[in-house]
Amino acid sequence: MIDQTFRYYVTIAGLSLIYFVIQHWLRTKVGNAAFSAPFVGLKYAWLARFQFFFSAKSILHEGYTKYKNRPWKLTGNDVIVLPQKYLEEIRKLPPNRANAMKANLDNMQSKYTHLDVLNSTRLFVDVLKWKVNPQLAILIPTVRKELDVAFAHELPPNISEDEWTSVPAFHTLHRIVGRISARIFGGHELRDDNRWVASAEGYLNNIFITAISIRLVPYGFKTLASWLLPCSWEISWRFWRAKRILLPYIRYRKQIYAERRDEIQRKGKSEFPDVLQYLIEAAKGKDAEPLRLASMVLALSLASNHTTAMALTETLYDLCAYPEYQDELRQEVLDALEVDGGWEKTTLLRMRKLDSFMKESQRMNPPSLMGYKRQFTDEIELSDGLHLPAGSHVEFPIVPIQHDSVEDPTRFDGLRYYRLRQSRSETYRHQFATTSPTSLHFGHGQNSCPGRFMASNVIKMVLGTLLTEFEFKLEQPGRPKGLHPFEFNFPSHSAKLMLRRRRKPVGVAGKREA
Repeated sequence: MIDQTFRYYVTIAGLSLIYFVIQHWLRTKVGNAAFSAPFVGLKYAWLARFQFFFSAKSILHEGYTKYKNRPWKLTGNDVIVLPQKYLEEIRKLPPNRANAMKANLDNMQSKYTHLDVLNSTRLFVDVLKWKVNPQLAILIPTVRKELDVAFAHELPPNISEDEWTSVPAFHTLHRIVGRISARIFGGHELRDDNRWVASAEGYLNNIFITAISIRLVPYGFKTLASWLLPCSWEISWRFWRAKRILLPYIRYRKQIYAERRDEIQRKGKSEFPDVLQYLIEAAKGKDAEPLRLASMVLALSLASNHTTAMALTETLYDLCAYPEYQDELRQEVLDALEVDGGWEKTTLLRMRKLDSFMKESQRMNPPSLMGYKRQFTDEIELSDGLHLPAGSHVEFPIVPIQHDSVEDPTRFDGLRYYRLRQSRSETYRHQFATTSPTSLHFGHGQNSCPGRFMASNVIKMVLGTLLTEFEFKLEQPGRPKGLHPFEFNFPSHSAKLMLRRRRKPVGVAGKREA
């Protein structure tokens, strides 16, 4: 998927050369330009972006090593990198002064990837926090049922106990997560609508390609680039088509809710227990417009589907790269299932070793090297007198920060966080879905990712099913190498997973079958 990005280099390079000729006509005011700090990497923004595209890890290492305790600049004036000592002060700033959503959406070039709807509403955040998260325990049987359906649809039917069967790892896991996501977001109707599945998948597959491509382009040419890049055409077409598919569902749901509103509110139970229905019931004003609701569902699919599938794939690659953990984790899953008689909330909580392995995989193979992004709407003065201009975009080097917090950070230790949780005071910390000042992949504080708990549950259930029902390994030895444009980390899309059924699999109820 990401490999397609390289096709667009010629177009991007041509546009950028034009920029050099007419740059004196294009004066873009960037808040970061008014902030004095040392540059790491090339100073000129356009060249610095290309440098960072290819060498983000080494540039971040250089910057963190040189300026660990002071601010520095990245890719020209694009980003101000702040040291960890400012994290708590930034965390306490209200969203109307330090806008996390705006900073993250700008990073994803939201104007050209159709994610802008998320910047003008908190509806989706409130629904995830106050409607979905409190019902995670109730949703587990639904996820389990959808997982059975997804495995039956996406895995070859001829997987036996004697012969190895090869499947494309990332694409198979992506489709499995996509089916579960479609069910949680739009019910059986959306999950079974192949038009929706294809359009949503095409939209999601092109988001990062488009964002990365346009991010390379000088500010004055981004709109022109969006007109010329094939990936941008594709994302616009997929976005438009997916919304058109969603609209009849939304209008039908809104009609049913309008007719039965009093009854539903009296019972306290939604007619359709899924995210789309929760959005419809909570929406007010312009958020209640069908087209706007459709845009929200599509944008949310990026977080619930694509990022979950990437984390799941990275963890599976580590399970294959470190097979010595498989038996121990498998036994933990079997024991948890036996105690509860099936998949329950408590079952997932018992899987502390698997949770630790997931967190260590995320530490070693994070979705992004940078995080905790904020854009300031007015000038900020911190306690030591540091002034950050209005409009400035700041980020934190979250991977080096996390590495500094553990012993022997370059070594993969799948039970690292399991051991840390053994003391009573630490038992609820160091989990995959918990955040802290040194574990920032999901953010920290009031702007933490609200979908991280659902993602954790889905990843555990998929991995638990693979561990208990299959033997697995990679077709080629060694851990597959992914792609690393800018600060992003994408797992290999070409690696093949070899599957063989275990001779004593576990059924849905969690008991060994004869």
